[in-house]
Amino acid sequence: KAEQGFVIRWAKNRKTVEGCIADEIKQAEIKVYSPIKIPRNGQRKKRQAKVVIKSCSVQIKAPKTAKCPDETMSVNLVVVEEINPPEKVEPLYWVLLTSEPINTEKDCLIIVGYYKARWTVEDFHKGLKTGCRLENRQLSTKEQLEKLLGLFSVMAFQLLLLRFLSRNP
Repeated sequence: KAEQGFVIRWAKNRKTVEGCIADEIKQAEIKVYSPIKIPRNGQRKKRQAKVVIKSCSVQIKAPKTAKCPDETMSVNLVVVEEINPPEKVEPLYWVLLTSEPINTEKDCLIIVGYYKARWTVEDFHKGLKTGCRLENRQLSTKEQLEKLLGLFSVMAFQLLLLRFLSRNP
């Protein structure tokens, strides 16, 4: 069985063995102060945010509706909180749940980097779906889909590269 790692953004205040995630965040240990580049997005201007990055490990309880409601899952938290944001700008605040190690400053920065890459990953998938219209293809076998996906992945990458080069000459 292949183990898969994950980095996801916290959305729901799950119960933990010690209380809940929101409570445990307060106990997180400061790992590093760091600048983070925030790209332009819609009305948001690109900027560099000064953040404090904290981390801790928690034991999340299974939901009451789960088959095994007494089970717990060990998860690492990385908290990214902006210090002194510009006026009229919502401060950056991410709580990232991960299976990856968070023992060092470098570990935490890697997790933040993984999360920041989500925009590029989403754009890649948009290139497959919209640019290459992958979902509109009428294929009858898994092998046909795999071959087309291999070809379209190269095309979606090239679309991303063209966009990047046009924005960064």
